Amino acid sequence: MRKFVCIALISNFCLLSAQQPMEPYGGANEIKFNLAYGLLGVPEFGYERIISDESAMGIDAILAFDSKADYRYGITPYYRFYFGEKRAGGFFVEAHTAIYALREYEQNTLSGEETSSNQLVVGLGTAVGGKFLNKQGWVGEIYGGFGRNLNSGDDIDWGYPRFGFVIGKRF
Repeated sequence: MRKFVCIALISNFCLLSAQQPMEPYGGANEIKFNLAYGLLGVPEFGYERIISDESAMGIDAILAFDSKADYRYGITPYYRFYFGEKRAGGFFVEAHTAIYALREYEQNTLSGEETSSNQLVVGLGTAVGGKFLNKQGWVGEIYGGFGRNLNSGDDIDWGYPRFGFVIGKRF
């Protein structure tokens, strides 16, 4: 009987030690929705992959459903460096690249008609913000920044804003 109890206890300890430790704030992936852009009629959805405790990479995508919006669609890949106590949380600095379609307006001087066309724009920029986490893996972000269009000309603005009030889930 004593051998059976010893073998059972040793087996139990081995099984318990083989378990993966739970991360306190979810996994290494996040899906997010930008409420600020959603209220402006250009919803933005995002995915972020945590690389280490201090850094992450992600991509955001926008698609305008409002036919009058100047920003039609786009993607924004980014890299973030975090300075908080929590894993990939707290204050962060972001470097990003934006690739988006911008509606360009032209006025015909003879007829007075206004026509529009989409033009693909590429830009580089930075942002700063904060990420807040709870133990169930829910994420909140507030950030703001600015980018410079690389192919700006007479018809295209030379820069673009980047801001957000974001909610999401880490898994």
